[in-house]
Amino acid sequence: MKIYLRATAAALLLSILMQACGAETGERVAQLSPKLDFLNQQFNHCKALPAEGVSLTSRESCLIEKLRERCDIADDCLVSCIASGQGREVGGGCWHICFEVKNDLSKWKPPQGMDSCPHQ
Repeated sequence: MKIYLRATAAALLLSILMQACGAETGERVAQLSPKLDFLNQQFNHCKALPAEGVSLTSRESCLIEKLRERCDIADDCLVSCIASGQGREVGGGCWHICFEVKNDLSKWKPPQGMDSCPHQ
């Protein structure tokens, strides 16, 4: 009985991993971590507001302001991520989430004035 349960659990885990790895990159992240659902949203023109219960730091508020001034598709991802507060729980934060999964970092440049945002 124990061997059967272990085999069943292993087959289930393998099935889940195969399905997740077979999906497009953005879909894979959203499937594995439902909290990152903003990755699947359509272009929102950098209008995301802080999620309920999220208090933005002065740095986060400044970053969002600078990203909104330019607002391309990668900026929109960053604004949505920062406003959601979800990047705080990930190593590399929103930059890792938005550029590892959804956008090409080599094509992105920081918006003008972003370096003036507080560091903490």
